[in-house]
Parts: sequence; C-alpha cells; structure tokens
Amino acid sequence: MAFAVATDRLGCVVGLIAALMGCATHATHDASADADAADGAVADGRTCAPYDGAAPIPPSLPRCSPALPSAPSPTTTMTLAGGVTLHRNIAIAMRGGVSLEADLYLPPALPDARPGLLVLVHGGGWVDCMNRRDTLAPYGELLARMHRIAALNVEYRLTQEGGAYPENVRDVVCAVQWAHAHARDFNLDDRVGIVGTSAGAHLALMAGLIGGRADIDPRCGTDASVAVTVAWAAPTDLPSFVRSSSMARAVPPLYTGESCDEAVTGCAGSAPACARCVDASPIAHACSARSPVVLVQAPDPYDRLVPEAQARTMAAALRAAGASVTLLVPTDSEMRAHGCTPEGGSHALDGCTLRATASVIDPLLGQIVGPSRR
Repeated sequence: MAFAVATDRLGCVVGLIAALMGCATHATHDASADADAADGAVADGRTCAPYDGAAPIPPSLPRCSPALPSAPSPTTTMTLAGGVTLHRNIAIAMRGGVSLEADLYLPPALPDARPGLLVLVHGGGWVDCMNRRDTLAPYGELLARMHRIAALNVEYRLTQEGGAYPENVRDVVCAVQWAHAHARDFNLDDRVGIVGTSAGAHLALMAGLIGGRADIDPRCGTDASVAVTVAWAAPTDLPSFVRSSSMARAVPPLYTGESCDEAVTGCAGSAPACARCVDASPIAHACSARSPVVLVQAPDPYDRLVPEAQARTMAAALRAAGASVTLLVPTDSEMRAHGCTPEGGSHALDGCTLRATASVIDPLLGQIVGPSRR
C-alpha cells in the first residue's frame, strides 16, 4: 500500500527555518569534525551537574496557537478502516503546566497473539507549532492495519512551550514509561519500541539512549526501556549540524540555549556532558545503546535539512560502541525507482524514503514488535 506524509510539510518546515535564520551565517559541511565525533573516546573527562530545567526560551520564537491544553481533553474511541481502533487524546501526564496527550492505534484483535507497541514522535525542528502529532496519524494507522503493530502517536512540548533540552526528551521518555505501564490495559505485550522523524528522530534516539539516566527520569512509570529505536533523518551531532550547510543549522542553538561551538569528542557515558549542546547530541551517548538502532536517511542532495553524514557518523559511533545498528541510506537509483527526485526532495518519514526502505524496515519491525504468541 502506498503511504505518504503530506508532502507540503517539508516546504512548511523549510519556510519556518528560513525565517529563523536571518542572522545565521552560511557554513560548509565539516566532514572531519563528523569523523572525529565517531571515535569511541571518553568525553572530556569533566564531571558536570545534570540539567535541572529547560534552556531559556528565545524571544524570537513565536508562541504556538492553539496552545497545548492546560487540562486533559476528552478521550474518544472510534473504529477506522480495516478494523483499527483509535483511542484519541489519551492523557499521558501533566508536565510543565500542559496535558501531554497521545492517540493510540490498535490493530484488529488476534485470537492467539499480542502485538507490541511503537511510540511515534513527530518532527518540526523542535519549534514548528504547525507540526504536531497529526502529521504522523497516517503512519500510526498504517502500522496498526497493515503490520498489526500498535502505535502510540505522542505529543511533546516545543522549545517555546518550555520543551527546550532536556525537557522534551523527558516528555518522550514519559510516553515510553506510560506505554510500559499501560500496555496490558489494551491487551498489548510489553515490547515497546520508538520511531521518530526529523527532530522527533533526535528525541527518539535520546529517549532510547539516555531514557534510563536518573536526571532524565520524568517519573511517569518505572520502565523506560525500548526494544528498538528507528530514527528517520535524525540530527545526531548538533555542534557538527550547526557547522553544516543544512537549511536548519540555526535551530539547535535555539533548542539548547547555547551557540553549540563545543565539539562532541567522544561518549559521555552515564554522566551528563558539560556543554548542553553536546549532551543534547545522540552521538555523545552512543556507548549507552542497549537495544537495536535503525537509522534511515535520504541521500544527499535529496534531504536539504539533515545531511547524510549525520546518520553515517552516528552509525559509526554505535558500531564502535558495540551496539546493534542498521543504517539505511538508499542509493540515487533506488530513490528514483520509487518516484523521488533531488528536485522534489525527501525528508524524514515521507513516502519516497519509506517506500525505498520498506523491504528492510517492515520485516525488522515485525520481528521485534509484531504480534507474538501468547
């Protein structure tokens, strides 16, 4: 079945990023810095305090309207095509004065098997008020109907909503903890994976890598483990990302509250890295991987927001740490065979890259979080 997230999302995100980049200077991609970040050396060796709150909200960011609800919304249940059940507006937790809510897509019941669950994390550069969980609604429904995998499509706070690093990582970890705590309420087993797209892929990686770190624990449950992390076009090395030619290179400083001029030099281990931008970089936590990681990235020059090197150096760092990692970067011919062109672009979890990688992604997800015998 063909599937595509609305194709105008890339244009919307690019437009927002461009508006935020008025004072940003152009930089070329620093491949040597990416290579340095892939080594397995311990980070600078300093012992630094955890980050107790979010980075400051930049005054340049517009307020979101409508805002996230300040009280839980009514939960509704409906039946979708193919026997999929949708529970909409499930209240996960109150965090930062807002109700974090999610939509749960349940596959048709199987008499002798229980499906696992995937937490879905939307993108939007950590700042795009128009990019909320509804952008991943078609994917959640597809997972439930075609692959018999439950999907929890979650919301989190954006930078201007108090969700700058590390708060929105905690929001996503909260959703993972909730999924573990409530899976049996919906006749699911406790295999919980996480899938993110773009900035949501960054958050998915962070939740999968440091969700068990004491200072990240949002206390929404006792289990933050993930069975698999699938990251579609994730910014993985934020200082390197800022030095790249990406159209979105001005955004990490807004998200982390600092200039991101301290490079990632290795793996932070169990303690926070001293620079917030480094600590917010998944590549700085590669040695903390405890479950399989899948990195999916459209090749250069299809993706104008996230350079291909972000996925490749993250994969190298994970391999150096002994982690299980699958890197999927389709070739130009594979992209064109599925209707993609560099002119049209392909960012994150869109129809082009999804179709070009389905032969690997679909069986892998089925094996890890698909229906299992009771």
